[in-house]
Amino acid sequence: MNKLGLLKYSSGIHRHVWITSLSWFVVRCFLFLSLLTLPVAVKAQFTYTTNDNKISITITKYTGSAKELVIPAAVNGLPVTHIADNAFRNQSSLTSVTIGNSVTSIGGSAFYGCTGLTSVTIPNSVTSIESAAFYGCTGLTSVTIPNSVTSIGYSAFSGCTGLTSVTIPNSVTSIGDYAFSYCTGLTSVTIPNSVTSIENGAFKGCSWLQGVYFLGNPPSLGTDAFVGATAATVYYLPGTTGWNAIFAGRPTKQWGDAPLLSPGAKKWEFQTGGWVSSSPAIGSEGTVYVGSYDNKKVYALNGATGAEKWEFQTGGWVRSSPAIGSEGTVYVGSYDKKVYALNGATGAKKWEFLTGGYVYSSPAIGSDGTVYVGSIDSKVYALNGATGAKKWEFLTGDLVFSSPAIGSEGTVYVGSDDKKVYAIASSSEGLAKSPWPRFHANNQNTGKIASGFGPLTINYSLQSGLNLAIPVSPDFETILEYSTNLNQWSEQQRFGRQSGVPSIVVPLKIDQQKPTQYWRARNQ
Repeated sequence: MNKLGLLKYSSGIHRHVWITSLSWFVVRCFLFLSLLTLPVAVKAQFTYTTNDNKISITITKYTGSAKELVIPAAVNGLPVTHIADNAFRNQSSLTSVTIGNSVTSIGGSAFYGCTGLTSVTIPNSVTSIESAAFYGCTGLTSVTIPNSVTSIGYSAFSGCTGLTSVTIPNSVTSIGDYAFSYCTGLTSVTIPNSVTSIENGAFKGCSWLQGVYFLGNPPSLGTDAFVGATAATVYYLPGTTGWNAIFAGRPTKQWGDAPLLSPGAKKWEFQTGGWVSSSPAIGSEGTVYVGSYDNKKVYALNGATGAEKWEFQTGGWVRSSPAIGSEGTVYVGSYDKKVYALNGATGAKKWEFLTGGYVYSSPAIGSDGTVYVGSIDSKVYALNGATGAKKWEFLTGDLVFSSPAIGSEGTVYVGSDDKKVYAIASSSEGLAKSPWPRFHANNQNTGKIASGFGPLTINYSLQSGLNLAIPVSPDFETILEYSTNLNQWSEQQRFGRQSGVPSIVVPLKIDQQKPTQYWRARNQ
């Protein structure tokens, strides 16, 4: 019998077996009754209990021997919501675990001592990771904690010596006692502004820790939180408050003072749960949008830190590469046959449009906001970017994997598996004026975001004026913005698309009464 109760028969002798319809019915009934009498542990390689509410399941123990394991989302039609304390304790043969997307809590010592475990996928249904849940999982090199988790328990990842980097989501408010203690391979950690407390010894003994990057004001601190992290520097963002020269016994620096990396050095990595065939798109604020095969998700990541801003789950794999509209809407296709429009800031769905086949094609956005995309139902669709309503469809002779391109006069160009390239008339007049209007972004097909800078920090009692060269582009408008706190920005000047010149020199107006002022240029 293989896992999950599926019967498996093998024999070295080849035989022809003839079963009449009546005898086959009898055989099937016998097999069904046999399965009903099998103990739970044999049927599913798990033991489990039905919770007091009688509508959910807790996995209590693993009895199998698989190296790669999927914990089911349901057993006997009931959702699996909990993994009990010690359920997989010391299962050293496990190398990969994918947790079903109905699980809400991972119990104490649930995976304690799983030294062979190198990969774990935690779904965004999980809200709590309890004490010592992954204690001593020395094979783990990276962990993606989903943005549904609000607390990380006592010693949850203590002794995970293979961990090199951790990004904590902005849903977490508390990092428990000794949560990452003695993770001796850990070199960097990013802590979001949602964290209000770091408890006793949370990062104690992390001797290789180099950078601790805070996205908000300093949280409350337990004793010995960073004791033994003797190489660590604490970095904080400009505009945040409450920082002193020393935090938790470690020196602090503004994030802009972080050491420069040599070309080719890794700045950050973000662990999804599956292949990433989608190509990233970059918003005007530096947010990176990308799809993944894992749980059929689209991710929004902080381009500077790699921290997750939000994720959106579709109904199928996401191989399509996102495009970004002029107002920040993210458009992307999915293997669930749909095209989605998502709020770029929050990930909330604006609309969805159902095609007749997988959407591998990446959308392109016209100057009038029309979204053009192909589908393997052999069609090219033109959709209203604001509402998702279909404007028209064009039928080719075969599957459309190709991503549309839009000419300067509005012609839509696309290929098909019928061995043809099509030119289709449209109502658009070229590409949308946005930072990433289609696959590979701009008219030059470079896939590069237009040049810009910022924020530029100027500390004054220096001089009454300064001339600044603003990078401009033939593909985008450029906006010069001003701030005194990095939180609120006001537009100072706007420049149209510029051809033939790389920059425009602008005199900055400096307020001598304000000690620190910021400027940035962004593209639109």
